[in-house]
Amino acid sequence: HRPREKPFTLKEARLLTIETRWQGLACLETASSYSQDVVQFFGEDTPLETITMLRVKELREYLKGRGNSPGTINYKVSTLSSMFNDAAEYEQISDVPKLPKRLRMDNTKHRYLSMEEEMAFKELFGLFGFPMYVDLVTFLVETGCRFSEAQRAITAHVNTRDRKSTRLNSSHTVISYAV
Repeated sequence: HRPREKPFTLKEARLLTIETRWQGLACLETASSYSQDVVQFFGEDTPLETITMLRVKELREYLKGRGNSPGTINYKVSTLSSMFNDAAEYEQISDVPKLPKRLRMDNTKHRYLSMEEEMAFKELFGLFGFPMYVDLVTFLVETGCRFSEAQRAITAHVNTRDRKSTRLNSSHTVISYAV
């Protein structure tokens, strides 16, 4: 393996990681998007080896200023970490720098639809001829169920006869029925 004539760039590192790590995985779209944010911050022609812990801290502050949550910031920095590790594994850089510790996360956000918002959704779906979505909005609001949980729900999950709580698959939502 002969030495590179030009430094391995962030753009090249991103493409390598997409191809060797994320391709074919469920995370591809998110990791690709988040890693693009990292590339845009530093610049695609930036030599990967010139990115230091201090610069990564600047990236985190920039992302914080743009309203990214700590979890999202950690994910975006982890895409950079993957790029460093893959570049080193494929002998494109000699060392993987130490990165800052992950940010503490408290991503708990409780946002509920107001009665007006709920009614507006139902009215809109009704006007456009989607009555099944009116029912879906009612189900989601009344149960606190996540959309993805509602998608996975099947009639076997519902026990209206005994009026017992049930857990949708291995989800977080427990539904207590008051039928």
